[in-house]
Amino acid sequence: MLGTTGWNILAIGLAVCAIGLLFRPAPSTGTCATFPVHKAMLEISEREIYATCKTYLWTQAKFIAWLWVLNSATVIVVYFRALEAVPWLKVAAIALFSVIGILGSSLVAFFGIRVNNFANSRAAFASLRGKPYGVYAIPIEAGMSFGAPC
Repeated sequence: MLGTTGWNILAIGLAVCAIGLLFRPAPSTGTCATFPVHKAMLEISEREIYATCKTYLWTQAKFIAWLWVLNSATVIVVYFRALEAVPWLKVAAIALFSVIGILGSSLVAFFGIRVNNFANSRAAFASLRGKPYGVYAIPIEAGMSFGAPC
């Protein structure tokens, strides 16, 4: 691609990932965990909202799995095996990494639901005090803008 080998593109991508890890705070060092949360808000947040989101994500994952089987797997096999005559092992690797990509996206969504749920119950409690600091600081400190946990 543009005169660069695939290995160089992979190395650049891995370097970007490594640099990104430097900006990720450790989960135990976050300060949003120090913000108080009302017991009832936490219970509703965990039992109702988080459970509903998990159920929705699981339902969506099952739908995507069927969609992958019916569409993507068929297209991968037909294109790479039938039209391009790629060996079966390479076709299987392509299909496997397709599944790994989908699973990675699902895990990111699950992580986002967890962090969002954690911060929202604390921000809701902070808003009851009538002071705006917690309402805007908690989501920022929870990393909701870039996905880092509290």
